[in-house]
This record gives sequence, C-alpha cells and structure tokens, in this order.
Amino acid sequence: RRKPHTAAARNTNTLPTLITDTSKSEKKRRAKRTGTSPTFILTVFLVGGCLLMLLIEVLAKIASENVDRTPTSSKLANVVKFPTPKYLENVVKIESKTKSKENVGDEVSLEFEYDDRRNADHETSAPQQLTTTAREEAGKVLALIYPPGLMGGYRNQVIRFLSLIVTALHRNITSLLLPSLLWSTQIDINGTETWVPIPHDLMFDIVHWNSFSGVLPTLVEATDKMDCWTTHLPTNSDMSPLVKEVVQRGFLTPIANTSYNLVTRNLVTNLRKLDVMRNVSHCKHPSAYGGGKGSGRLWRDYTKTEEMNNGNFDGADANLLKALRPRQEWRDLAQSCVTGNVHFEKNYVALHARMELEMMNHRCGKSMQRNLTRLFNHVELLIENELEDEDIGGIFVAVSRAGMEISKGQWYDNVKFYADDNLLTLNRVVGDIQGKGGEGLGGGKTAVFECGKRLMDKYYSENPNSMEYGSLLESVVNFYVATEARAFIGVRGSSYSTDIWTTRYHQGKGDTNYEYTLDGIIPMENGGLP
Repeated sequence: RRKPHTAAARNTNTLPTLITDTSKSEKKRRAKRTGTSPTFILTVFLVGGCLLMLLIEVLAKIASENVDRTPTSSKLANVVKFPTPKYLENVVKIESKTKSKENVGDEVSLEFEYDDRRNADHETSAPQQLTTTAREEAGKVLALIYPPGLMGGYRNQVIRFLSLIVTALHRNITSLLLPSLLWSTQIDINGTETWVPIPHDLMFDIVHWNSFSGVLPTLVEATDKMDCWTTHLPTNSDMSPLVKEVVQRGFLTPIANTSYNLVTRNLVTNLRKLDVMRNVSHCKHPSAYGGGKGSGRLWRDYTKTEEMNNGNFDGADANLLKALRPRQEWRDLAQSCVTGNVHFEKNYVALHARMELEMMNHRCGKSMQRNLTRLFNHVELLIENELEDEDIGGIFVAVSRAGMEISKGQWYDNVKFYADDNLLTLNRVVGDIQGKGGEGLGGGKTAVFECGKRLMDKYYSENPNSMEYGSLLESVVNFYVATEARAFIGVRGSSYSTDIWTTRYHQGKGDTNYEYTLDGIIPMENGGLP
C-alpha cells in the first residue's frame, strides 16, 4: 500500500523537484541494468552515421563506374583488348601498381558510327610532315583527352580548342600533341547524321599554325619516349578510311582500349555522361586535359574566363583566328568554288543569310530579316552605293539548305509563307545543283553561288576513292570563303556571323564588315569588331 503524502510532498514548491529527481534516478538505474547509457547511445549514433556515409560514397562510386562501364551496344563480345607495345610494357606495369585508380580505363563508350561505303583499298593520306618534335621535359606537351575530343558545331569546337590553348599557355606548356587533336564531324550513315572523330591535320594547315610558335603552342608529333601515349594499334580491311586515320595516330595509354573501341564502334554510350579525366590525371609524357560531363571541361573553362576577364584571352583568340586555316587542298577547293562562279578579275561579297526555319522560330530570329528577296535587294543597293569601286562580280551565300528545305512540322507551319518564298528565291538566283541556270542579281551581272555541301558533293563525285570528311569540311570551306571575301554581310544574334566578323577584323578586313537589319545593311561599328 502506498503511504499517505506528507505535507512536504504536497507543497507546490517542492513537488516538481521531487518528481524530477525521482525520474533521473530511475533512468540511471534502468541504464545501468540495460547498459544503454547516453554516452553509449551517442557513440552508436556517430559510428552508424559514419558507416552510412561511407556506404553511400562507395555505392555512388560503384554506380558511376558501372553506368559508363556497361555499353548500350550488344557488341560487347567484340571489344578488342590489344597488346601493350613493348616499349610501354614496363611503364604500364609500374603505373598499374602505383596508379591503380587512375588506370581503371576502358569502362566507357560513345555513340559513334562510320560510313564504310568507301573503298576498303583506299590508301589513307599521310599526316603532314612536321619539323618540330616533342620536348622530353615532363609537362611540356599537352594532349587533348579523347573521348570526347572537340565536340559541337564547328565554331563551338573552335571555342573548345581556344580553351585548350589557353590552358596550355597558363601552364607554360609550349606544345600540343597533334595526334590527340580530334575534332567532330557529321556523316550520313543509313539516313542518320552521326558524329564521328576526325584528326586535326586532315582539316588544317599545320605548317602555317607552327609559324605562330611563341605566341601559340606548337603542334608536335608523338615519340616512343612518351610513356602515356600508345600507337601501333591494329587496323583491318573492315574499317573505313577515316577510322584508320584516327586509330593510326594512337591514344592516351590508360584509356587506349576505351578510345580504340569507341572509334571502331565496339562500344556505345552517351558521350555527355562521361568523364575520364581521372584515368589520365597522372600522365606526364604527355600530360592530358579536356573531357568532362555535360558541355565539358573546356567549355566551362571558356565561359569562366570570358566572365572573369570580360572576354579577354590575352591575345590567344586573335592569334588562333589568324593561325587556324584550312589545308592547302581545301583552300584550293574553296577557291575553285569562287572562280567557277566569279570572273577571276572580279571580287565577291559573302552573305550569311540566317534564314533557316530553326532560326526564324527562335527568339533571336524575331528581330532578323526574314524575307530573302528583300535582303537580296538590300545587298544590291550596298554594291551599287558602298562597293561601286570594288568591281563585285559575285555573291557567296552561306546558308544551310537542309535547314531551309524543311517542309513539314511546327517550325514550317509557323513561318510557311517566308519558308516557301525564300527557298524559291534562293533556287531562282543560284540555279541548279551545278550552279547553272541561276538568274543572279542585277539583271544577271552579279552571280549568286553556294559552296558547302554542293561543292563537296561535286568533289566526291570527281574523287570516288576519297574518304568522306563530313559536315566539318563543309563548314571549314564555307567559313574560309566568307573570311576571304572583299566584304562580308552578317547578322546580329548569330555566333557564325560573329566569328567571321571577328576573324576578318584580326586579319585586317574589319573595314568591310557589314550587318543586315530589318531596314537595310549598315557598316559594323568599332572598326568591324562585334
């Protein structure tokens, strides 16, 4: 039986204290019996939290590796593991012991396909001969990481290339490894435009670039003393000529199997979900940079530098625009497009008619001229009033026909009136696919012509054993023709026009840079620099 409460216990001032003390003592007795003291509980909580965080980190790491390791293609059984070249055997063994994490490699794939319609007997064109060899000091040669190489449209690839150059200059690296410089080009394979890699030296003039040595990194070939670069990789008759060109130049050793199988189409995955930088971060001969998920490390570096320095790249951008020019054969091909349409004693004007359906539906296209007939009338007025002493005999039109020839869908429905009329106008003034029968402008006095795809289709028909270079060469040729024109007319809001204006400015041609508006064509301000 419970004892009656005493007066002291019934006192309101002491009651809470007595209850509290009793509660604490009871908890202590229970904790002593069960062994679950507050200290023990805290310890268990902390240790459990640490273990949980460690488990999450391990699972995340495994998941990230397995996502890239698992190809979406069913060709996994065809993955090639080629032997290590003898001069690299010892190096690879040493690195595999000390750099096991970086040398994981070979766990990624890429959506690349190739066109094998060309002759298997085609002899691959020899790389341009260089007089400069790579320096042997650690870190003096920088390689571009593949995958992904340079990606995006032509001018976006140039931006990424500029970012690589800026990285080299900031690190006092004097050379770039030429075989590592892989650009991206689109080739039509079974009706699908597919991105594939293409070597830098198949597109551009290396000797001219190296004449800028001192202000730009020199492009150099690989040597056998480079312990992080693998060559002598296997090729076969089933490979297209372009695939052979890429494979023969080699890859970074820690990811050589990965790169090889991506190029030969044995592995397939989403390029923008990959980052193999950690696999090659230890490389010194050569060192490596690039890669990254999403838009990539080079693109992010470029935008960061542009924001922090207000677009100032310490002259690297200007030097690049002057040094990066097509190989001689492509300059000759571009010139043939001009001379085939314009009398050799006359000059020509380049016009970037940004009237593809995609742009007319874009918010930037709202303020652009949409009527090609009206734009041509403005060009005629410019030639008559501003360029009357330049003896203009032709107008080169840089335009994407594929983008103008869309004839169905929402884009087309939105701008149907302009789309139909613009295409009729372009065909009327330019003529058929051979460039014949076009009315031109000024009563036929001024020819209107295209290069790009039309020029390349003609080139392939005359050179059936040539490899297919894809969309990149078309863009390179068009860009070169535009920069070499006596005058260039572009439009605000277009990165392509901006790049041509900028290139011409740095080449000393800014005084003949013009822009077209809704009301007419006006000279560019700031000496032609946008």
